[in-house]
Amino acid sequence: MLHQTTAAITSNGPVVVYRDRSDEEIRDMSIVRLINDEWTKPQAVHEDHWKIAGCPVNGPRISNYENTLAVTWFTAASDSAQVNVSFSSDGGTSFINQSESMKGDHWPGRYCYVRR
Repeated sequence: MLHQTTAAITSNGPVVVYRDRSDEEIRDMSIVRLINDEWTKPQAVHEDHWKIAGCPVNGPRISNYENTLAVTWFTAASDSAQVNVSFSSDGGTSFINQSESMKGDHWPGRYCYVRR
């Protein structure tokens, strides 16, 4: 089930990042990539383990240059509101340097990632 998607075209082809939903109501970010005309199985961008019995309205955002990706997303895992960012240098095959970019008690629900 796809919720709140974002997409980009890398040097290797299209990628889609979305807020996934497990049977246990975990809402982590996942990525799929189109390889040889077939979509890969979903892979976690990062496992926040945000459990919420509802449908968050804010999904991820992606920015890329060739095969370098930056993905940002809101989470409230462990009752801590924050915006995270993960980076990939291989078109989304793997992600590194996940960090909590912003924390706080109140969030407006929308954000963006600005590429410089």
